Amino acid sequence: NSATSGLTAAILALDIEPGDEVICSPFSFTASATSIIAANAVPVFADIDLETFCLSTNFASESISQRTKVILPIHWNSNAGDLSSTLSLARSKGLRVLEDASQSPGMVYDGKHLGTHGDVGVFSLNEPKNIMTGEGGMIVTNNKDIAVKSRLIRNHGESIIDKNSSNE
Repeated sequence: NSATSGLTAAILALDIEPGDEVICSPFSFTASATSIIAANAVPVFADIDLETFCLSTNFASESISQRTKVILPIHWNSNAGDLSSTLSLARSKGLRVLEDASQSPGMVYDGKHLGTHGDVGVFSLNEPKNIMTGEGGMIVTNNKDIAVKSRLIRNHGESIIDKNSSNE
């Protein structure tokens, strides 16, 4: 029903447990941090790069602890910042990447659409967005386990969507 719900579902689908940390930028809509809290995780704010207004990889690196499980770059106004460095940092530390691409539908970075570089991406379809349905959100991933878990979370765990159905 929203990108906020999508972010929460994506965090849970990444197997984040209570007390685990998710690094994100404080320079965003409140949903980026509150979705982390709704999933019983801890938002850890890393400062932004003043040139891009996106998450600074240097500050993110300094914020990593033993409890860190995910880095959540926020593509601010269709700007990915230095996403390549953030992805490299996450991979080198064994962390997952959840892209908040709420403001970035259709934008391309390094030959791929924003929201498709990490483990999972979330888009907003809210009224003021580029693509809007009045309200809504969308989760994208190429990981079947994350996709199934996201569907279960969305569906209150009531049923497993048939993988062979046309609803993929």
